[in-house]
Amino acid sequence: MSFFIHIIKKTKEFILNLFDTVFIKLQEKWYANLKSKDCRFLLYDTETIHSTKKTKYKKEYNEIKDIIEISYVILKRNGKQIYRSKKSFIVEEFWNDKKYLKSPNYQCVDKKANIWTPVQNFAINKIPKWKNSIKDGTTVVKKWADILKEIANDLEYYDINIVTAYNIVFDRQAIVSTSGIIKDRYYPERKNNFYYIGNFWNTPFVDIYHAIEYIVTSDDFIEWADNHKEDVYNQTTGNIRLTAEVLQQFFLRDRNEISKIKELDSTNWSETHIAIEDIDCESEILEGIIIDYDEKTLLVEVDKYGNSLRANKLIRETRKQKEYKQLTLLEKE
Repeated sequence: MSFFIHIIKKTKEFILNLFDTVFIKLQEKWYANLKSKDCRFLLYDTETIHSTKKTKYKKEYNEIKDIIEISYVILKRNGKQIYRSKKSFIVEEFWNDKKYLKSPNYQCVDKKANIWTPVQNFAINKIPKWKNSIKDGTTVVKKWADILKEIANDLEYYDINIVTAYNIVFDRQAIVSTSGIIKDRYYPERKNNFYYIGNFWNTPFVDIYHAIEYIVTSDDFIEWADNHKEDVYNQTTGNIRLTAEVLQQFFLRDRNEISKIKELDSTNWSETHIAIEDIDCESEILEGIIIDYDEKTLLVEVDKYGNSLRANKLIRETRKQKEYKQLTLLEKE
């Protein structure tokens, strides 16, 4: 079986090296070769005011992911940022609606009794920072439709062939949810939802959360994680916390940039949850995946979401295989 897998792997590499193509179809699935010189990425991140889960009992508490900030950057084939391609926007409709901007989030405290309690939303503590960012010109306040049109224009201008984000399922859902909320709340007279810009949704996406599976099963990552158990492992489940900040720490471990974080302690292991800053963290992860992966090709299935449970299962299987090999070697001795 291992010989058969080896032949398939070498065949994939031969085909990709022959054509140096970005996308290839294998067994009815499409893959992106992140090592291809023709890759052009748009990496984005979103921050929401609320994030309320669905409930079948009360319509007013249907799932809400309303974007207040959306930021993105264009990356070259090696994962490096293109100079001056970074953009950040605050959604004008929500920003000017002070009542909505400060409205509470809701958490379900008793599913059976369907009891919900109001809690502070995710935006309130970030408002001062966004104001400073707007004042210095780092972030621009724009209407939601104009923001998406600008994204669509940049997709075309930079000839983007892959849209990417860390845990992209949240950000994709947030765009759909935001479009619906803004239409219903601020433009109820519009019959059609005019926010669905074709080239964004038609561009294949790579979830960095899925791409990390190629790295987290490596000996280097597992050894590093074991050396930082208190910061990396979930003490309740025993699984590795595969958050963006944990992966960033791993890729910064041998670089001079580690001085940005100084000591490896858990109080620093978190994103700021300001999108314009978090895209730097996530672009470092994508760059790290591309650079650290030793093979000539790096095939990642497109339009597939990452999954922490699946990734941790792969890590456990890798450990078992390594232990089995070690036992086999001992038996031979």
